[in-house]
Amino acid sequence: MAIQISQDALDLLFRILLSCRCPVSDKEERAIFEKLLRARDGEKIDYRELLRIFLSDEPTVFHRLLDFCIWQGSIHTDFFIEREHILRHFASSYHWQFVVANDLPASYKNILHLPQWFIGHMLVPMQITGRGGTANGKYIYPGGEIIFKNLFFPPDIAVSSQYYAVHLASVCSPLSDPEVSLVRRLIEENPVFVKYREKCKEVDYCDFQLFGDYQSLCRKRYAQYN
Repeated sequence: MAIQISQDALDLLFRILLSCRCPVSDKEERAIFEKLLRARDGEKIDYRELLRIFLSDEPTVFHRLLDFCIWQGSIHTDFFIEREHILRHFASSYHWQFVVANDLPASYKNILHLPQWFIGHMLVPMQITGRGGTANGKYIYPGGEIIFKNLFFPPDIAVSSQYYAVHLASVCSPLSDPEVSLVRRLIEENPVFVKYREKCKEVDYCDFQLFGDYQSLCRKRYAQYN
C-alpha cells in the first residue's frame, strides 16, 4: 500500500513533533524539516520515505500515525494522509490509550493532579489571547472551561482564526470551523477526558507536572527552525 501525506498535514505533524518529547535525534528532526521546506503547497509526499529517515526502533509520532492510518485504510487502495487524520489521531482516545496511558504506570506516583496532567497532553481546540510568552488559551466545553497558561505561540503562525489546535504547550495550527467541530466530537467520545475536565480548572505550562517549564522547551525546539 502506497501512503502519501499532504504538505499541510506534514506541517501540522512536524509542529506536533516539536511540542512533544519524542525519541527523535536532532539529525532526524532536521531531515524531516528539510523535506517540509522543499514541499510545495498541495504536494503529496511519500510517507514511507519520511519513515526511512528514522534509524532507531523507538516508535515516534510518525510511526504511530502510520499504524493509525493503516487500520482505517482499505488494503486494496493507497492511503492519503490529510490534516483530518492528524487531528483525529491526537485529539481522540487513541492518543490517550496508546501514548499517554503507556507512560502512566511509571509516572503515576509523581503526578499530583492526574486530570491536569492528562488533559495537558492532549490536542485541544482553544481560543487564544496574546502571543509569544504571554499567550494563554481557553478550552470551552458544555458547562465549563479550562484555562491554559503560558502557551508558546510560534511567530510564523498567523493570527487568522477564532480557534487553534494546541498540543502540550505549543499552538500548532489555526483550526477551521469543521476542524473545531471534529475535535470537539472526538473529545466528547473520550470518557476519560470528559470525566477529568470537570476536575481541572487550569493548566500552567511554565509549571507543568514532571516537566517544569514546558513552554521554554517548545520555544527552544522551534528556535532551531526560525
